[in-house]
Amino acid sequence: MNQNKNQLLRFGQSINWQYLAKIALIAFAYALGSKIAVSIPGVNKLATCVWPPAGIAQAAVLLFGWRVWPGIALGVFFFDTINLNISLISGLVAASCAIL
Repeated sequence: MNQNKNQLLRFGQSINWQYLAKIALIAFAYALGSKIAVSIPGVNKLATCVWPPAGIAQAAVLLFGWRVWPGIALGVFFFDTINLNISLISGLVAASCAIL
């Protein structure tokens, strides 16, 4: 019984919480930047001349490396499914294409 408890405690310590926080922060920043970009008056939701999330994604990759790609994909997925009202499958396709 004591061995199972120690294994459970080690599992909680083995997860890199800083990495998960970076992923969540990048996803939130990407989705928020997207929301701000399409809220500019007179701008179409599907074609904008200013796209701040591209800079957010590029800065994240340059600062933290390719390990943060899930944050970018989650940001694209959340923006597309929530703000553009597209299906979940289309959101997954857009998120996977954003990584390439």
